[in-house]
Amino acid sequence: MREVLIKNQEIRDRLDGFIDTINSMDFRAIKSSIKERGDKYKEYATSTDYLNYILSKLDKQAFEGPPEIAKLIDLCNNHTIPKDWHDLAEDVQYTFAQELGAQQNALFCYYPEDGYIGWHDNRDAPGFTVLFNWSKTGDGFYRYRDWETGKVHTIKDKAGWSCKTGYYGPGDKSTFHCAMTNEPRWSIAFYMRNENMRDIIIDEIENYD
Repeated sequence: MREVLIKNQEIRDRLDGFIDTINSMDFRAIKSSIKERGDKYKEYATSTDYLNYILSKLDKQAFEGPPEIAKLIDLCNNHTIPKDWHDLAEDVQYTFAQELGAQQNALFCYYPEDGYIGWHDNRDAPGFTVLFNWSKTGDGFYRYRDWETGKVHTIKDKAGWSCKTGYYGPGDKSTFHCAMTNEPRWSIAFYMRNENMRDIIIDEIENYD
């Protein structure tokens, strides 16, 4: 997993436009839809103990890939949200994905101020990811396990938008990861099956012009 610098002004403007739209909308509808799956708190969901638990399930072929505990709401393919939120999600899911050249949108998530997502590796939807995150002050983090060394690394959020790329999926090279936040946080993720296509998108994101 590595960080990506968002140097392309058109892409940055597009991302900032999403936040401008979000700030003009009524949050009550989506906040009321957030459900906490499981009875674990965010400190445990992002801990080494929980990672080891998930890895032990994997060894027993009892882990399928999606997160088992989380506190968030994914707006994509969500039929419980109002039309204005649904329209925004479709803009992210389809139009922005097409603009980037991504194969598919993976998620468009809102984390509340005590939100989190537990260790998982998305092996049910393998591919190369491009992940954008936003929070106002950067009071949160993304954490991942290096598949080669087994070492756990933490990437602190930054104020505003940040971006990362890596590989999720079956096999030894899959990246187990988790995240937590102490303030409202947004995540937009896309995935590509083709590594060359992912590299083209990353080059575009990091382009000054």
